[in-house]
Amino acid sequence: MQKRPLQLLIIDDSDDDALLLVKDVKKAGYEVSFRRVDTPEKLEQALSAGSWDLAVCDYRMPGFGGAQALARIRSSHPGLPFIFVSGTLPPNSTEIISKAEGFVSKDDRGSLVPVLNRVLGGRST
Repeated sequence: MQKRPLQLLIIDDSDDDALLLVKDVKKAGYEVSFRRVDTPEKLEQALSAGSWDLAVCDYRMPGFGGAQALARIRSSHPGLPFIFVSGTLPPNSTEIISKAEGFVSKDDRGSLVPVLNRVLGGRST
């Protein structure tokens, strides 16, 4: 089976969470190239430097939140699909989450690949 290439932009403050995410996506048959960013400045650099297929973002990070990351991506790369992956959400997050193409709870990592496939339209190489 040929691996499907995927350029993945991960917006998360945890190396461990990012590596688990990449591992899950690779197991599903994707050839993953990724970059993890955790500040607005690093996000800007990554958006300028790369051509991304998908952005996956933690909702809550110290000093830089998912809502801010989503707004930045929507303004500069409106066609870039965006999935939130988060452990906890504040009560007022429903409207922001609804602006993304998907949401996956960190407690339900098994749903990541089905959501990713749906968001990417089941594309193949």
